[in-house]
Amino acid sequence: MRFIYLSKTSETIFKTKDSTYKFFEEFIKGTRKTFNIKMDGTKKPIDKDKFKKGEDLFFVIIEDLKKEKVKIVAYCKSKTELLESNDVNYPIYFEPAINTIKIFKDGIDIDLFNNFVYRNKIREKEDYFTSFICDGKTKGSPSWRWFNDEESIQIMEWFKEVVFKNYNFFETVKK
Repeated sequence: MRFIYLSKTSETIFKTKDSTYKFFEEFIKGTRKTFNIKMDGTKKPIDKDKFKKGEDLFFVIIEDLKKEKVKIVAYCKSKTELLESNDVNYPIYFEPAINTIKIFKDGIDIDLFNNFVYRNKIREKEDYFTSFICDGKTKGSPSWRWFNDEESIQIMEWFKEVVFKNYNFFETVKK
């Protein structure tokens, strides 16, 4: 399981919530096939050895920088492992499993997850999870946070029980 931060500053497609939703809708419509991963040469946003086919992926944006509001805007499973491309700026990519994409139009506040992870001691450290927000304070980057299999199972059981049943999302399967 992984939480992927969609940067508004480095990717214009994620500049607004609407453009971000359109990005995910393009997968559902079949006009987009791959999720390309940008590399700036100095940092690796993802450990290729830990990413796997069938992994649960949550996509997050910082909705309000001043209030440090982080929202989950989409979910899917990966259809592939990480693959290499010939694009210098986007040297790796994966394909989302189209039938698993869920777009949360209102977003889901990351604090809902933080509270669950903290209450259930999913992680040992209190500045767990995205390590972006803890007690309302910025703690670091929310990019590409990973949970191991045991942690993922606990979170996904809760997510399916609580979130899928109580939050509105769009699953458009029309092409």
